[in-house]
Amino acid sequence: MNIQVKTQSHQLDPAINDENVLVLAENYKKLLQQALEVQQEVLQVPAMTLFEKPSKNFQYINMIYKTIVDHQQAETYPQIVEILCRDEATATMYKQVYNFYYPASKADRMEDAGWD
Repeated sequence: MNIQVKTQSHQLDPAINDENVLVLAENYKKLLQQALEVQQEVLQVPAMTLFEKPSKNFQYINMIYKTIVDHQQAETYPQIVEILCRDEATATMYKQVYNFYYPASKADRMEDAGWD
């Protein structure tokens, strides 16, 4: 599993709300499948715009991560998925969700030094 979160100011986040968050996960599945078909090593995907309610962010970002992780565990491409965030606040939320659910050990956290 290789997921990276990056801030890229010119990348626009998709407009996400309760009604279309499932569409976002389906779109990620399509992008992952396309990357597999052409053996694309690095896939860049946009982050969603954050909700004011942190619980929604955790729920939806985890759904996005689960889609990516499931694909990476089953397939060889893409080897790296880069999630492009509009700002540091969005990148931080993505890293927090990842660090809450996915690392097998403390050493596997994203930017480990920032969490202690």
